[in-house]
This record gives sequence, structure tokens and C-alpha cells, in this order.
Amino acid sequence: MLASFPVLFQHGFGDPFLPLDLELVTPLVKASPAVFSSDGAPLGPVVVFVLLEAVEVHLAAIAVQDLPAAQAGVGRVLDAVFSRSDGNWIGRTWLHQIIWRDTPRHACGAGRRELGFRAAHR
Repeated sequence: MLASFPVLFQHGFGDPFLPLDLELVTPLVKASPAVFSSDGAPLGPVVVFVLLEAVEVHLAAIAVQDLPAAQAGVGRVLDAVFSRSDGNWIGRTWLHQIIWRDTPRHACGAGRRELGFRAAHR
């Protein structure tokens, strides 16, 4: 259902589905529409990332009380991701999002470009 919405809206419309049960997420990850072609070109739907983001928060909450259960959940989710034909591309993209989330990296790049623009036009 979410795949029928424009890409920009898929994350926002996925929020009402929170919190997601891990037993529900893994088959949904497997059944989600393809995100990448075999050569890594984006195809459009980002539903799988909505699911991964939701389960990430859920697993962090579980880990506080039951670390082994959270680790087992991560394993099931990763198995679901890498069972897909585009799983390697999804895994790379998800890792990229986790690493760079909430960092000033993108803002600094824009700031440096702005400073360079100002310096060049003085």
C-alpha cells in the first residue's frame, strides 16, 4: 500500500504503523517492492526503509531490557534484508543512513560552499 504513494510521502504515511512487531516486520521487508535494480540504480519505492527505521527504534528499546532478544531480532531483520535480490544495496544504504544520521556533515558542506561563495564575491 505505501509503495503506491510518492516517494517523499512514504515515510510520513508509515508513521501510523508504529510500533511494529518484529515478527511482522521480517515478512514485510521480504515482500516490499524492489528499491534498487541489480546494478544499484534506485527504482523509487522506499517502503523497506520505513520498516527498517521503525524496527531500529523498536530494537533499541528492547535492548535496554533484553539484549539477547534485541540481537536475535537484528539477526532476523538482516536475514530478511539480505534474502532480497537488492539486499546488498539496501544494506549499504541503511548503514550509510545510520552512520550519517544526526551529524552536521551535510550542513557543514553547505556552509563551506556558502562561505566560498561569499569569499569569491567580496
